This record gives sequence, C-alpha cells and structure tokens, in this order.
Amino acid sequence: MSFKACAMQEAADKVRVACAWIVQRDQPDYPDAMVARLATDRVTVYLMVAASLVGFPNEP
Repeated sequence: MSFKACAMQEAADKVRVACAWIVQRDQPDYPDAMVARLATDRVTVYLMVAASLVGFPNEP
C-alpha cells in the first residue's frame, strides 16, 4: 500500500471511522485496470489505479 494510502487509512482510524479498500476490475472509467477505492461511512474521492494487483504500490 502506498504511503498516501496508509496515511489516509491512519487518519480514518484516528477518528474511529470504519474504513476499507474496495478493489474492483474493469470499471467503466478504467477498462482493463484494477481500481482500489477507500470506503468509509461517507463517499470518498480517494482512488488508486494499476494494471494489476501487483501494480499497486507496496511501501512500508
């Protein structure tokens, strides 16, 4: 998970908001790609796009 993704999830955890990353494939706006969206109790605009699951950044 990228540094920004970890920071967003950490911020959500601090305010005790349940959050998760929803990973989907072949969305209309991103054909042939994997899309990860941050989901909380509200609609968020946070999105990561990669060609495969391996393509998502994996930083400590």
